Amino acid sequence: MVPFLNAILGTMLPMLGMAKQDNMKWVFSSALSHFSESILEYLANLDKAPDPTVRKDTFSSEIYAAYDILYCNWIQSRDSKVRLTVAEAVGSMSHLMAHDKLEEQLPKLIPTILSLYKKNTEHYVISKSLCQVLDASVNMGSRVLETQIDSLLTTLNQQVCAPVDYSNPPTVKNHNEVLRCFSILANTFPDRLVMFVLQKLENSNERIRMGSLAVLRHLINSSSKTAS
Repeated sequence: MVPFLNAILGTMLPMLGMAKQDNMKWVFSSALSHFSESILEYLANLDKAPDPTVRKDTFSSEIYAAYDILYCNWIQSRDSKVRLTVAEAVGSMSHLMAHDKLEEQLPKLIPTILSLYKKNTEHYVISKSLCQVLDASVNMGSRVLETQIDSLLTTLNQQVCAPVDYSNPPTVKNHNEVLRCFSILANTFPDRLVMFVLQKLENSNERIRMGSLAVLRHLINSSSKTAS
């Protein structure tokens, strides 16, 4: 199916601009999320693919055109379900966007994703999306990402310091995604991140200290696994 997705995306694009109802926006966003995940999985297993000539740039133009509609018109929807589904789609789509387009969007995209934490009670999808955007940014060697590091660390710190209810799977998954975000940033900005965490360890608030310790423990464990 993946080799034919470009034609499907081309057919879908005009329909995105005509979608006015929230339920249709949710359906299209969900479809784009699944399409993007399927493409990424296909590209990750090209040796087993029926058409090994498929490349990421095969889909880049259509994906960016869809992203433009989702980001400019839908991500600030009043409907929280639409906002979260759009965020999830954008996270997956970021890996398929042309590098120059993603780099161009990062100064707007990252603050927008961070702002969603205050507008939604469900944070896991937001953290998952942010993690994917950060991963795509680091993989392409983004230079713009450094301009966002302070706001990223501040917001991620607020998330990692939030109490984790182990009887509530979404809060556990959110905590894990936030730690993954810290790991991704640590690979590119190790000095900035460690200095930030050490400063937080000196805070008088126990919850902040516990969150900082969780980050340090995760980074140490991650580096140990990489080394082995």
